[in-house]
Amino acid sequence: VKKELNCYEIVPGASDSNPMNLTVDNGKLYFSAQDLVYGNELFVYNGSSAPLRLTDIAPGNGHSLQAAAWGIGNLGSRIYFAGSTGQVYESMLCSYDTVTRTAHTDTLRTNGNADIRGFAVYNNRLYFFAKDNSNTSWLWRTDGIRAPEKIVPMHAEVVGNRVPMMVHNNLLYFSGYEPGATTSVYRFDDSKLTNAVSRISFTADVQLYPNPATDAIHISVNTPETANMQIVLTDAAGRQVARRAASTQPGTNTFNISTAQLPAGVYYMGLYDAGGILQHSSRVTKL
Repeated sequence: VKKELNCYEIVPGASDSNPMNLTVDNGKLYFSAQDLVYGNELFVYNGSSAPLRLTDIAPGNGHSLQAAAWGIGNLGSRIYFAGSTGQVYESMLCSYDTVTRTAHTDTLRTNGNADIRGFAVYNNRLYFFAKDNSNTSWLWRTDGIRAPEKIVPMHAEVVGNRVPMMVHNNLLYFSGYEPGATTSVYRFDDSKLTNAVSRISFTADVQLYPNPATDAIHISVNTPETANMQIVLTDAAGRQVARRAASTQPGTNTFNISTAQLPAGVYYMGLYDAGGILQHSSRVTKL
Protein backbone atom coordinates (compact mmCIF):
# COMPACT_ATOMS: atom_id res chain seq x y z
CA VAL A 1 0.00 0.00 0.00
CA LYS A 2 1.41 3.32 -1.04
CA LYS A 3 1.49 5.89 1.74
CA GLU A 4 2.08 9.58 1.12
CA LEU A 5 2.22 12.67 3.29
CA ASN A 6 1.43 15.84 1.36
CA CYS A 7 2.08 19.22 2.94
CA TYR A 8 1.23 22.58 1.41
CA GLU A 9 2.54 25.94 2.53
CA ILE A 10 -0.35 28.39 2.33
CA VAL A 11 1.74 31.26 3.70
CA PRO A 12 5.36 31.16 2.43
CA GLY A 13 8.04 31.61 5.05
CA ALA A 14 7.86 31.31 8.83
CA SER A 15 4.33 32.74 9.26
CA ASP A 16 1.58 30.41 10.50
CA SER A 17 -1.45 29.96 8.23
CA ASN A 18 -3.37 28.46 11.18
CA PRO A 19 -5.60 26.02 9.20
CA MET A 20 -8.67 24.85 11.15
CA ASN A 21 -12.42 24.18 10.89
CA LEU A 22 -11.89 21.17 8.60
CA THR A 23 -14.99 19.67 6.98
CA VAL A 24 -15.50 17.32 4.03
CA ASP A 25 -18.19 17.90 1.42
CA ASN A 26 -18.62 16.01 -1.86
CA GLY A 27 -15.13 14.53 -1.71
CA LYS A 28 -13.34 17.81 -1.05
CA LEU A 29 -11.82 19.23 2.12
CA TYR A 30 -12.87 22.73 3.15
CA PHE A 31 -11.12 24.68 5.88
CA SER A 32 -10.23 28.16 7.07
CA ALA A 33 -6.67 29.48 6.88
CA GLN A 34 -4.76 32.71 7.28
CA ASP A 35 -3.45 34.41 4.15
CA LEU A 36 -1.15 37.41 4.59
CA VAL A 37 -2.68 39.13 1.56
CA TYR A 38 -6.37 38.26 1.95
CA GLY A 39 -6.75 37.50 5.69
CA ASN A 40 -8.55 34.50 7.19
CA GLU A 41 -10.46 32.89 4.30
CA LEU A 42 -12.20 29.72 3.16
CA PHE A 43 -9.99 27.23 1.27
CA VAL A 44 -10.68 23.96 -0.57
CA TYR A 45 -8.39 20.98 -1.15
CA ASN A 46 -9.27 18.31 -3.74
CA GLY A 47 -6.67 15.77 -2.65
CA SER A 48 -4.13 16.44 -5.37
CA SER A 49 -3.70 20.10 -6.26
CA ALA A 50 -2.58 22.81 -3.86
CA PRO A 51 -5.35 24.29 -1.65
CA LEU A 52 -7.35 27.03 -3.37
CA ARG A 53 -8.67 30.16 -1.66
CA LEU A 54 -12.41 30.60 -2.31
CA THR A 55 -13.49 33.78 -0.50
CA ASP A 56 -12.56 37.41 0.03
CA ILE A 57 -15.75 38.78 1.60
CA ALA A 58 -13.73 41.24 3.65
CA PRO A 59 -11.70 43.05 0.96
CA GLY A 60 -7.94 43.05 1.24
CA ASN A 61 -6.40 41.41 4.31
CA GLY A 62 -9.60 41.65 6.39
CA HIS A 63 -10.84 38.39 7.88
CA SER A 64 -13.83 36.91 6.04
CA LEU A 65 -13.93 34.03 8.54
CA GLN A 66 -13.65 34.26 12.29
CA ALA A 67 -10.35 32.98 13.56
CA ALA A 68 -11.77 30.92 16.45
CA ALA A 69 -12.53 27.25 15.77
CA TRP A 70 -16.32 27.36 15.97
CA GLY A 71 -16.71 25.18 12.91
CA ILE A 72 -17.89 25.13 9.30
CA GLY A 73 -21.25 23.70 8.27
CA ASN A 74 -22.47 22.34 4.95
CA LEU A 75 -26.01 22.15 3.61
CA GLY A 76 -26.82 21.30 0.00
CA SER A 77 -24.25 22.95 -2.23
CA ARG A 78 -23.30 25.59 0.37
CA ILE A 79 -20.48 25.75 2.90
CA TYR A 80 -21.48 27.90 5.91
CA PHE A 81 -19.28 29.82 8.33
CA ALA A 82 -19.27 32.80 10.67
CA GLY A 83 -17.97 35.74 8.70
CA SER A 84 -17.56 39.44 8.32
CA THR A 85 -17.18 42.24 5.80
CA GLY A 86 -14.35 43.52 7.95
CA GLN A 87 -16.42 46.16 9.73
CA VAL A 88 -18.61 44.26 12.22
CA TYR A 89 -16.63 41.12 12.94
CA GLU A 90 -18.46 37.80 13.12
CA SER A 91 -21.90 39.39 12.75
CA MET A 92 -22.93 37.55 9.57
CA LEU A 93 -23.79 34.02 8.57
CA CYS A 94 -21.80 33.53 5.37
CA SER A 95 -21.92 30.76 2.81
CA TYR A 96 -20.05 29.74 -0.31
CA ASP A 97 -22.00 27.99 -3.07
CA THR A 98 -19.77 25.27 -4.53
CA VAL A 99 -21.89 25.09 -7.70
CA THR A 100 -22.24 28.76 -8.60
CA ARG A 101 -18.91 29.63 -6.90
CA THR A 102 -20.42 32.68 -5.25
CA ALA A 103 -20.50 33.91 -1.64
CA HIS A 104 -23.70 34.87 0.22
CA THR A 105 -24.24 36.72 3.49
CA ASP A 106 -27.07 37.05 6.02
CA THR A 107 -26.62 39.72 8.69
CA LEU A 108 -27.78 38.40 12.06
CA ARG A 109 -26.63 41.34 14.18
CA THR A 110 -25.91 44.97 13.29
CA ASN A 111 -24.60 46.31 16.62
CA GLY A 112 -21.90 43.84 17.65
CA ASN A 113 -20.52 40.33 17.53
CA ALA A 114 -23.15 37.67 16.72
CA ASP A 115 -20.79 34.98 18.08
CA ILE A 116 -21.95 32.35 15.56
CA ARG A 117 -21.02 28.79 16.49
CA GLY A 118 -21.98 25.12 16.40
CA PHE A 119 -23.33 23.88 13.04
CA ALA A 120 -25.48 20.75 12.65
CA VAL A 121 -27.75 19.57 9.80
CA TYR A 122 -31.15 18.28 10.91
CA ASN A 123 -34.04 17.45 8.56
CA ASN A 124 -32.53 19.41 5.66
CA ARG A 125 -31.91 22.53 7.73
CA LEU A 126 -28.72 23.92 9.21
CA TYR A 127 -28.88 24.74 12.93
CA PHE A 128 -26.46 26.96 14.83
CA PHE A 129 -26.19 29.39 17.75
CA ALA A 130 -25.88 33.17 17.43
CA LYS A 131 -26.69 36.42 19.23
CA ASP A 132 -29.17 39.05 18.02
CA ASN A 133 -29.16 42.84 18.50
CA SER A 134 -30.38 42.46 22.09
CA ASN A 135 -27.23 40.40 22.84
CA THR A 136 -29.46 37.37 23.46
CA SER A 137 -28.12 34.02 22.30
CA TRP A 138 -30.54 31.93 20.22
CA LEU A 139 -30.73 28.61 18.46
CA TRP A 140 -31.19 29.53 14.78
CA ARG A 141 -31.80 27.60 11.57
CA THR A 142 -31.74 28.10 7.82
CA ASP A 143 -32.91 25.99 4.89
CA GLY A 144 -30.51 27.71 2.49
CA ILE A 145 -33.35 29.54 0.73
CA ARG A 146 -35.13 31.73 3.25
CA ALA A 147 -33.43 34.07 5.72
CA PRO A 148 -32.20 32.45 8.97
CA GLU A 149 -34.83 32.34 11.73
CA LYS A 150 -34.63 32.22 15.52
CA ILE A 151 -35.99 29.10 17.25
CA VAL A 152 -35.49 29.51 21.00
CA PRO A 153 -33.36 31.75 23.27
CA MET A 154 -30.50 29.55 24.47
CA HIS A 155 -26.77 29.80 25.15
CA ALA A 156 -24.52 27.19 23.58
CA GLU A 157 -22.20 25.27 25.86
CA VAL A 158 -18.68 25.24 24.41
CA VAL A 159 -16.52 22.16 25.03
CA GLY A 160 -12.97 22.18 23.69
CA ASN A 161 -13.77 24.97 21.21
CA ARG A 162 -16.76 22.99 19.93
CA VAL A 163 -20.50 23.14 20.53
CA PRO A 164 -21.83 19.59 21.10
CA MET A 165 -24.74 19.15 18.65
CA MET A 166 -25.89 15.85 17.17
CA VAL A 167 -28.92 14.18 15.60
CA HIS A 168 -30.26 10.93 17.05
CA ASN A 169 -33.58 9.19 16.40
CA ASN A 170 -34.78 12.20 14.38
CA LEU A 171 -34.21 14.64 17.25
CA LEU A 172 -31.52 17.33 17.53
CA TYR A 173 -29.56 17.26 20.79
CA PHE A 174 -27.34 20.05 22.05
CA SER A 175 -25.65 21.26 25.22
CA GLY A 176 -26.89 24.66 26.37
CA TYR A 177 -27.99 26.85 29.23
CA GLU A 178 -30.00 29.91 30.11
CA PRO A 179 -28.36 32.95 31.80
CA GLY A 180 -27.68 32.10 35.44
CA ALA A 181 -28.56 28.42 35.00
CA THR A 182 -26.44 25.29 34.89
CA THR A 183 -25.66 23.51 31.64
CA SER A 184 -28.12 20.86 30.47
CA VAL A 185 -28.64 18.67 27.44
CA TYR A 186 -31.69 19.68 25.40
CA ARG A 187 -33.58 18.00 22.60
CA PHE A 188 -35.31 19.77 19.73
CA ASP A 189 -38.20 18.29 17.74
CA ASP A 190 -39.05 20.09 14.49
CA SER A 191 -41.86 17.64 13.70
CA LYS A 192 -44.07 19.62 16.08
CA LEU A 193 -45.66 22.79 14.76
CA THR A 194 -44.38 24.64 17.82
CA ASN A 195 -40.71 23.62 17.28
CA ALA A 196 -40.45 22.32 20.85
CA VAL A 197 -37.22 22.33 22.89
CA SER A 198 -37.04 20.35 26.15
CA ARG A 199 -34.43 19.29 28.69
CA ILE A 200 -33.81 15.57 28.28
CA SER A 201 -34.57 15.07 31.99
CA PHE A 202 -38.03 16.64 31.53
CA THR A 203 -40.46 13.74 31.08
CA ALA A 204 -43.73 15.63 30.53
CA ASP A 205 -45.43 15.81 27.14
CA VAL A 206 -46.29 19.43 26.36
CA GLN A 207 -48.74 20.53 23.67
CA LEU A 208 -49.51 24.13 22.74
CA TYR A 209 -52.60 25.03 20.70
CA PRO A 210 -53.97 26.61 18.64
CA ASN A 211 -51.01 27.67 16.56
CA PRO A 212 -51.39 30.20 15.03
CA ALA A 213 -53.36 31.75 17.91
CA THR A 214 -55.81 34.64 18.06
CA ASP A 215 -57.42 35.25 21.46
CA ALA A 216 -55.67 32.67 23.66
CA ILE A 217 -53.22 29.78 23.77
CA HIS A 218 -53.78 26.55 25.67
CA ILE A 219 -50.88 24.62 27.17
CA SER A 220 -51.46 20.92 27.89
CA VAL A 221 -48.92 19.28 30.22
CA ASN A 222 -49.15 15.51 30.57
CA THR A 223 -46.82 14.58 33.41
CA PRO A 224 -46.28 11.74 35.90
CA GLU A 225 -45.28 14.20 38.62
CA THR A 226 -46.66 16.87 40.92
CA ALA A 227 -44.83 20.16 40.39
CA ASN A 228 -45.10 23.91 40.84
CA MET A 229 -44.11 25.59 37.59
CA GLN A 230 -44.30 28.96 35.87
CA ILE A 231 -45.42 29.66 32.30
CA VAL A 232 -43.70 32.68 30.75
CA LEU A 233 -44.59 34.16 27.36
CA THR A 234 -41.97 36.37 25.70
CA ASP A 235 -41.87 38.23 22.40
CA ALA A 236 -39.22 37.93 19.68
CA ALA A 237 -37.06 40.53 21.46
CA GLY A 238 -37.07 38.47 24.69
CA ARG A 239 -39.46 40.77 26.58
CA GLN A 240 -41.89 39.11 28.97
CA VAL A 241 -45.48 39.76 27.91
CA ALA A 242 -47.39 37.28 30.11
CA ARG A 243 -46.76 35.04 33.08
CA ARG A 244 -48.80 32.66 35.21
CA ALA A 245 -48.39 29.88 37.78
CA ALA A 246 -48.87 26.29 36.65
CA SER A 247 -49.26 23.66 39.37
CA THR A 248 -49.38 20.18 37.85
CA GLN A 249 -50.74 16.87 39.09
CA PRO A 250 -50.05 13.44 37.59
CA GLY A 251 -51.97 13.22 34.35
CA THR A 252 -53.03 15.91 31.88
CA ASN A 253 -53.10 19.53 33.04
CA THR A 254 -54.32 22.41 30.88
CA PHE A 255 -53.44 26.09 31.32
CA ASN A 256 -54.60 29.14 29.35
CA ILE A 257 -52.93 32.45 28.51
CA SER A 258 -54.81 35.32 26.86
CA THR A 259 -53.21 36.69 23.70
CA ALA A 260 -56.09 38.91 22.59
CA GLN A 261 -54.27 42.15 23.42
CA LEU A 262 -50.90 41.12 21.99
CA PRO A 263 -49.67 42.46 18.63
CA ALA A 264 -49.34 39.98 15.78
CA GLY A 265 -45.98 38.24 15.66
CA VAL A 266 -43.90 35.32 16.96
CA TYR A 267 -43.87 34.50 20.68
CA TYR A 268 -42.13 31.93 22.87
CA MET A 269 -43.76 29.97 25.68
CA GLY A 270 -41.34 28.84 28.37
CA LEU A 271 -42.18 26.32 31.09
CA TYR A 272 -39.96 26.81 34.15
CA ASP A 273 -39.57 24.64 37.25
CA ALA A 274 -39.69 25.93 40.85
CA GLY A 275 -35.97 26.75 40.66
CA GLY A 276 -36.44 28.97 37.61
CA ILE A 277 -34.82 26.50 35.20
CA LEU A 278 -36.27 26.27 31.70
CA GLN A 279 -37.71 22.80 31.11
CA HIS A 280 -39.56 23.32 27.85
CA SER A 281 -40.00 26.00 25.20
CA SER A 282 -42.45 26.22 22.30
CA ARG A 283 -42.89 28.81 19.59
CA VAL A 284 -46.32 30.22 18.70
CA THR A 285 -47.51 32.75 16.14
CA LYS A 286 -50.14 35.34 17.08
CA LEU A 287 -52.34 36.45 14.17
